[in-house]
Amino acid sequence: MFEVFKAVVPSREYTVKTKYPFPQMAPGHAFTVPADHPASERNSSGGCSIASSAHSWGYRNGSKFATRRNTDDSVTVYRVE
Repeated sequence: MFEVFKAVVPSREYTVKTKYPFPQMAPGHAFTVPADHPASERNSSGGCSIASSAHSWGYRNGSKFATRRNTDDSVTVYRVE
């Protein structure tokens, strides 16, 4: 019915699916989200979704990010740790 054979379990290859380049960033790297992108729009409390995305990704993966809103209303995300 079923044949039993010897085998070694291959390692899993995880791919990180994210729309922002958080996995490729090292401390000292940054990227800018343009002002016309939906992630840089202000929400009711004055923040934006890219800031909360950076914070939660950093919390889950042991890194820290800082975000700054520029004069042209774009948002720059910096990796600090």
